Amino acid sequence: MQTEHPDGVVDCVTDCPLTHYDENNLCKECSSFCKDVSDEGRRVCSGPSSEECDTCKYQHEGSCVEGCIPGQRAFGAALLLGGSSEHQTYHIGLYLLQTNESQQPLYKDNRPVYKHEARDWFIYFISETPRWWIGPDIHEAKGGLQVADSHVLPEDITGTWKVWQDKEKRWVEDRNITLQPAKDTPITCRLCQIGHECKLGDEREDICPVGTASNDKRTMCMPCAAGEFSSTPGAASCQKCPAGKYSTGGGSTGCLDCPAGKYSDTAGSTGCKVCPAGKYSSAAGSNGCMPCPAGRYNNKSEANGCNLCPAGKYSKEVGSTACMACPSGQFSSTAGSTGCTACPAGEYSSTAGSTSCRACPAGKFSSTGGATHCTACAAGQYSSTTGSASCTACPAGKYIGIKGSTGCALCPEGKFSGTAGSSSCTNCPAGKYSSRKGSTACVDCPAGKYSDETGSEECKDCPPVLFTSVAGAVGCTACRMGATTDANGGFACQGPQRTSLACEGQTMTLDCDLGQEIQVQYALYGRKDHGICIRGIHLTDNCYSSTSLSNVRSSCQGHRTCSVQASNDVFGEPCFGTSKYLQVKFTCIGRWAA
Repeated sequence: MQTEHPDGVVDCVTDCPLTHYDENNLCKECSSFCKDVSDEGRRVCSGPSSEECDTCKYQHEGSCVEGCIPGQRAFGAALLLGGSSEHQTYHIGLYLLQTNESQQPLYKDNRPVYKHEARDWFIYFISETPRWWIGPDIHEAKGGLQVADSHVLPEDITGTWKVWQDKEKRWVEDRNITLQPAKDTPITCRLCQIGHECKLGDEREDICPVGTASNDKRTMCMPCAAGEFSSTPGAASCQKCPAGKYSTGGGSTGCLDCPAGKYSDTAGSTGCKVCPAGKYSSAAGSNGCMPCPAGRYNNKSEANGCNLCPAGKYSKEVGSTACMACPSGQFSSTAGSTGCTACPAGEYSSTAGSTSCRACPAGKFSSTGGATHCTACAAGQYSSTTGSASCTACPAGKYIGIKGSTGCALCPEGKFSGTAGSSSCTNCPAGKYSSRKGSTACVDCPAGKYSDETGSEECKDCPPVLFTSVAGAVGCTACRMGATTDANGGFACQGPQRTSLACEGQTMTLDCDLGQEIQVQYALYGRKDHGICIRGIHLTDNCYSSTSLSNVRSSCQGHRTCSVQASNDVFGEPCFGTSKYLQVKFTCIGRWAA
């Protein structure tokens, strides 16, 4: 045979206990309307009805009283308190069941209240004690009788009553006092209390345990459905699990917190939802997911937190499932960035996702923030250090002719640059020169010198027969030794005077440079000086031919070169018996180049 348990488990037994009866090999409990005679070794009942009781607890007009329908509780309409006359027990007598305005039994601490039929004495229970009391006030623990017993029905009390003795000011036990249903009184059927079950319609009214609640008819306690719970005994209904919690099975006494990474946003949930990518719940019991804040992300569901965007990336929106790479020209150096910073002037980033910017190399620059590349310094400019926001103009006296330079070169000799930012140097103009590198200006050739071409490193000296009296001359134009007229009547400058000497019998040769001609200024054939041409006889030192000048000019004037013989045949005999000589003074004249 089997015996049932509330949780559905069954035990197999050979015989049902004396307090149960056998129904199709299933042991069921006898009605409470049956008197418990099991201590006498007798079976209490043979079936569910009161007529099948071994001894009826209630009789009316000689017959066993029938029970109430399931969902109702049976109460004895009256209790009879009996006792000895040893003590002042004026509260002994008949007590009637009290009802409220709805004609339902009046309860005190989940126990029925009875009132004496003639006096304001009550039978009531106070849970704080816990005791049954017989006294004048159902709200206070005082009275003439009390017993330490917690039975739901007072007629089931098994403890010994105690009587208060005013003279002795103490409680005294009285084993003669009894409390039992009044004989030959009908029972009263009342709706089972909320949160209780009355299965058989007898006197039993069992409180619903945690995890259950009474059904509408109160015939049984029903396990709470999934998503619901009851945490205290006697629940009238199951509560829905609040948002953030859930229960998966029936009969729950409480709800479980949704774990981190999950949530429930409605009451009565039987399970939790997963936080989607871009959102998270960091604590158990969440009723919703939080979006990842800006600067963070998660790319998986069921996350209990968000990841920081790594350096070089960012997220500016909440709820991001991924981070964006910083575009070229920008960077982020720390994790968790909500935006990127533009590279400062002088720096750049050429790739996306940069964690820092690179300094422009020497010879290049970036003048504005957010540069993706650096620009080469223009010709005439340079940058000698890294990280330049601008290029520097080559100073005067220097230049650079190519782009991207890290420095400038000195202008070479014969050239100059007079302003900053030169990409090339300028040749010194004719009449000027520069003899050193790095000149910012050229110097005028001094008087007496000239330069007749550009780019001169130094000035030239004027030829001997020419000169210039002003600085910065491009040529020498003034005749140093005076001007004259050439053989054709043109302008010419005289050169330095020369002297040529030939002794009698010798041939004198005169010559000038190419482009010049001879101009004879003096000629003497004879003797005027005892020390010249000393060979031979010297009778006189004062004789000369009157044709000396004309004859020499005839042979040489206007020619570049000429020859004249010193002889009497050319000049005649000016003085007999004396050796003679030819002395000529002349100059080369012409347009001297300078």
